[in-house]
Amino acid sequence: SFNRDQPYDQFVRDQISGDLLHASGSAKEYAAGVIATGFLATARRFDHDSDKFMHLTIEDTIDTVGRAFLGLSIACARCHDHKYDPISANDYYALYGIFSSTKYAFPGCEAKQQPRDLVPLLSPTEWAETVEPFDRELASLDAELQQIESAYADCTREFSAAQTTPTFSLGNGEIADGSSQSFTIVAESQRPSTAVAVGEMLQLTIDPAGNYGADTTSIEWEISEVGGQSRKWNLADDVVDDFANTNPHADHFGNAAVWLFLDARGSASPLREHASDVSGKPGLGFWRTGDNPAVFVNATHEPISVWTTLAPRTVFCHPAADGSVAIAWVSPIEGHVEIRGRITDVHPGGPNGIGWKLDRVSGNHGPLLQAMVEAGHRRTQLTAKRVELAARAPLKETAYAVSEGSIADTRIQLRGDPERLGDPVPRRWLELFGAERVSDGEGSGRRQLAGWLTDPANPLTARVMVNRIWQQHFGKGLVQTPNDFGTRGERPTHPELLDWLAAKFINSGWSVKAMHRLIVHSDSYQRSAGDLTEKEAANASIIDPNNNLYWRFDRQRLNAEELRDTLLTFSQELDITPGTTHPIPPEKSWSFTQHGPFTGVPETRKRSIYQMTLRNRRDAFMGLFDGADPNTTTPQRQVTTVPTQSLFFLNDGYFHSQAERLAKRVLNEADDYARLNALFRIVLQRQPQHDERAAAMTFLNDYGTAVADMPLAEQPLAIWSGYSRVLLPSNEFLYLD
Repeated sequence: SFNRDQPYDQFVRDQISGDLLHASGSAKEYAAGVIATGFLATARRFDHDSDKFMHLTIEDTIDTVGRAFLGLSIACARCHDHKYDPISANDYYALYGIFSSTKYAFPGCEAKQQPRDLVPLLSPTEWAETVEPFDRELASLDAELQQIESAYADCTREFSAAQTTPTFSLGNGEIADGSSQSFTIVAESQRPSTAVAVGEMLQLTIDPAGNYGADTTSIEWEISEVGGQSRKWNLADDVVDDFANTNPHADHFGNAAVWLFLDARGSASPLREHASDVSGKPGLGFWRTGDNPAVFVNATHEPISVWTTLAPRTVFCHPAADGSVAIAWVSPIEGHVEIRGRITDVHPGGPNGIGWKLDRVSGNHGPLLQAMVEAGHRRTQLTAKRVELAARAPLKETAYAVSEGSIADTRIQLRGDPERLGDPVPRRWLELFGAERVSDGEGSGRRQLAGWLTDPANPLTARVMVNRIWQQHFGKGLVQTPNDFGTRGERPTHPELLDWLAAKFINSGWSVKAMHRLIVHSDSYQRSAGDLTEKEAANASIIDPNNNLYWRFDRQRLNAEELRDTLLTFSQELDITPGTTHPIPPEKSWSFTQHGPFTGVPETRKRSIYQMTLRNRRDAFMGLFDGADPNTTTPQRQVTTVPTQSLFFLNDGYFHSQAERLAKRVLNEADDYARLNALFRIVLQRQPQHDERAAAMTFLNDYGTAVADMPLAEQPLAIWSGYSRVLLPSNEFLYLD
């Protein structure tokens, strides 16, 4: 916005209500307007559960808006009328109602880690045209899926109710921790060759044996037809390759409902939840209820190491803490079968083993299970269609911004306590400036507030901004309390000049660049720190010791951003192209907390203004050289001279690397005389004086002796890097005259 000299009044309006002002504009204008309201959205959040302390977030918003645009401490009136300025508690809660009617994007907090209420960058009209057709198709799919789920649930309930049919025990046993046991535990002559009818079930149930440590159990199971076609059903061969398809599951003969995975706690019912690639392991698929009970497979040809080692191409069971899990074979034939297999506890250390039992469950369950298979297949088809639809869904880009919330006036909070409410206050402008109200049907009032702030009849906003521009050029403002134009602030040193500049600013179309040009072309700005003779300077110092009349230019130290950008310029590493988006992870992945905050600040060689700024982890370089406090408005930078700044120039690796790159530049010159000229020209914008040249040559010779043990080819870079580190921390470089 500043690069393209957006009029400052429009800039302010966009910060307050860009989403509302550009609701009917182009897609680009609307998106920019939404993004601009991030100024409000980044108001501070407080405490463990920030939802409970939104009154403090709104206070921070009011405080920031008041100080930044009006130079007034409006938030002082939260608990009582302002002690010094004509701002009442009613004024505060009139503005409070505007922002409490605004919905702030929520980044997540310790108690609620997922974000919400981020604002779409499509306008409401475009959203309706672009996204609503997709949403309708998605809703139609979801409705059909819901019908399938309901039908499947009905079948499940009917199946569970049918488990009152007669059950015949074919075998049972217990396995010690880490042990293995065959299904066949009776004499060979009594091997269970059992008669089965179509639809009857052979159900293998795994119990936790009184200790939940009995968990992962491998199941090897084969059923052979005696006579007839001599068919064989093998659990692993039948289900491993397409385990996710359905439950009930088909066999390799094409029978749709042969294998069934059951939650056997109480009346058995099919496991309904499927999960693939569990624990990030491809090929590890589950049918389960919650975490357990579960039936799962390693479908790969290699062992999988998770909570234990899972053999390849194997089926496993895991009972629940409160009961059993089961696998059933549903007979597709009328005849006799033989049963063979093995059960193994593959996660020893429980310390108990497991219990098992094998039962024949009479009754024809086939038709019901067939209906479940058909429902499952349809569910799979619809789910795949939904995934495909989601993949081509319109991009729903969002911004951390604000939008309209629940519109309502608020009540005074007695002594600032949101639990103690007083009289209601209508949403309106400050009484000092006219007290215009937000009319019914006009939304939160942000749009009206933006207009009140930038009304040309209110010169305060223009005065505050031109004072800030003057301050950036001269190191101090015409009002030397730039965030406080109230009665406790400093009076302007040149009130007529301030008014004239404010009028010029408004008449120029609120052009910031025009104001810059006006100031830097002035005689005051073009004076140096030493234009006067010694006698003239002494007399002026007696009359105006603080230079409030601008008879000279006040020496200014480079601020943190200027220092960083200059070092990058010297090393020829500065990227002067405009900044782009930061690599913020998708909001669905956010789960940041006070104890686990976002820290993904990328390295960049762009200008410092484009660096990402974190509130909770201040950049060390910016903090060391008095950068702005990111938690509050910072009207003026402190300028400190502390030992740690000198230590930075002595020891910091980043500074040393920049000095080394600068040294490489000057080593391109033909000899030491030319190199010294080049170094002074780059760093100090002048040639070295005679005594400086002599001192520099002495240093270069002495430093050459100090690094004589280095390889000869490396010595010149070490020597000139050392002298660069001498020149760069000099006051002449660090201070602007």
